[in-house]
Amino acid sequence: MDIINVRPLWSLAVSVTDDFGVTRTVSASWLEFGPLTFNGCTAGTQCASCGTSPCQDTSITYSGGNPTDSVTVSVVKVCDVNQKCATDAAGMAALLPPGWSATAKGTTLTVTMDCTNQPACPNGIFYADVYIVLVDHGTCVAPAYVQTFSTIFNVDV
Repeated sequence: MDIINVRPLWSLAVSVTDDFGVTRTVSASWLEFGPLTFNGCTAGTQCASCGTSPCQDTSITYSGGNPTDSVTVSVVKVCDVNQKCATDAAGMAALLPPGWSATAKGTTLTVTMDCTNQPACPNGIFYADVYIVLVDHGTCVAPAYVQTFSTIFNVDV
């Protein structure tokens, strides 16, 4: 658990007394986790890159959220070398590098791709700016904190 992004422990106790003078107290404690955020990245700027192919285990760290929540990576925009950009699923799929995979686990987002012997990479060359966000699928996440800001993963091989 990332202690830096855990807010203080909240506690609440409720006491109830019945007509016979019997009192019972019930207590609850909980932690409030900060929103997910990319570590060392700024919104809308390049956070990491891959300059070789295959690009394996290139990672970005993140923090916040409840460590037991399911976190996924979502591609929200892809731009090619000519700044042709797509934000729809089919367009983004056409512009993503071959073998693109991005997964979030623990506190690490891992990206892989491979241009080796791929027609989409003539002479082993490929360029894309992939705009990604993290999505927190936890049941107790405030709607404003379900998704991180967008950051750019650059592929330039």
